[in-house]
Amino acid sequence: MKLQLKATNLELTESISTHVRERMASLERMVRRWGDEAEAYVEVGRTTRHHRHGDVYRAETNLRFPGGRVYVTREAADLHSAIDAMRDEVLQELSKLQGRRRELYERGARAFKFLKSLSPAAWFKREKRKFRR
Repeated sequence: MKLQLKATNLELTESISTHVRERMASLERMVRRWGDEAEAYVEVGRTTRHHRHGDVYRAETNLRFPGGRVYVTREAADLHSAIDAMRDEVLQELSKLQGRRRELYERGARAFKFLKSLSPAAWFKREKRKFRR
């Protein structure tokens, strides 16, 4: 997985860069199912320059892979907690996407199994009834 990291209103230190790379590396197993061409664009930074209290740190990611795209933004009072919250949300979105794909596959398999159980004559009758309506 390719990772591009950007900092806004903040100096990108080695500590921050390492923390982001560790958190995104744990997602690589989930993304690898859809191919090796996955790209993650991660941006960390401060929302404003003059506020000091509250949710002033932001972490966002745009994860693109052959099967889709996941975009997540999180804000927190601490940069590391914003990065962790962003990673958890990306993991949740990826598992939701995986569940949708599995459900679609199973739905198609159920339909095929039903059609396979019918005789060819029943297929014709069923089609004939459809066109009469």
